[in-house]
Amino acid sequence: MPNTFFSFTLLITVFVTAAGCEPAAVANRSGYKNEKTNPPWPRPGARTELLKKLQNQSKDQEQQTLLAIVLHDERNKIRYDALEYLSTMGNNASSLGKPLAEQLLVESNPSIVRKIQSTLVEIRADVEDFLATATETADEEQISRIVETLGDVSANKPRSLEFLIRRLSSARNPEQQAACESLAKIGPAAQSALPKLIAIAARPRVPLKGNQDGGLSHREIRDLHLEAIGAIAAIGANEQAIPSLTSALSGDPFSAQLAAEALATLGPRAASALPELEKLRAQNDHHGRAIAIAMAVKAAKHAIAAIKPVGK
Repeated sequence: MPNTFFSFTLLITVFVTAAGCEPAAVANRSGYKNEKTNPPWPRPGARTELLKKLQNQSKDQEQQTLLAIVLHDERNKIRYDALEYLSTMGNNASSLGKPLAEQLLVESNPSIVRKIQSTLVEIRADVEDFLATATETADEEQISRIVETLGDVSANKPRSLEFLIRRLSSARNPEQQAACESLAKIGPAAQSALPKLIAIAARPRVPLKGNQDGGLSHREIRDLHLEAIGAIAAIGANEQAIPSLTSALSGDPFSAQLAAEALATLGPRAASALPELEKLRAQNDHHGRAIAIAMAVKAAKHAIAAIKPVGK
């Protein structure tokens, strides 16, 4: 009998241990409290605290409370949640656009910067004039944020577009690239940027072989070229863009895809690009980039069909 009892006890211990429930753990789950390891409960989270602050407030009061948290609270988690809450209010919170844009320019936390930018979009804030004016006194980091945000809010006023077009003449490739990205987001309203975008797309590319900087200049020029082609396509290519777009068909497959798609929108006017489009359509993958080239080939086929009349 003692042996039977011992075996039964051992069996239960094995099952409890296998389930991750050692005797001490079972005791803890049954109500035992270890003051050294168990934190006080309940511990209010940032979101719980935020909801408490908003209790019994009107919509206007809620907005002012949330704005005060974003501007003055030292805890980034609760600030992020306050911005999230403002985003859900949509256009009803658009009046907070200017103070949020002011905070955008002085904010030190990168995740809060990005969240303010997305919140300005969600609440449809009219901050374009404020941002354009701020460029006159802003430092380079603030300028970069303004460039990004003007694209995010689809700025289309002459002053904003003139500023972004000037950035295309910056001495630094990354700054030109950021301006291209924003102009692409703005789309057809940025037609006045096409001449400079075409000029960027027409620049000679830097070969990777023999490069003395570890390929940095090659990558910068390649990425800038891609963004310029993408901006031309997003804004809407014109006939002046055809030579640059045609040249891009023989380069990077991502640029080739965008160029083919842009040429397709021009229809028969882009007939001069047909020889290069035919070459792209005939390409095979020899460098392990099957998906990228396959997408470029597909775009070329579509462009040829759009440019070349049926039966010719």
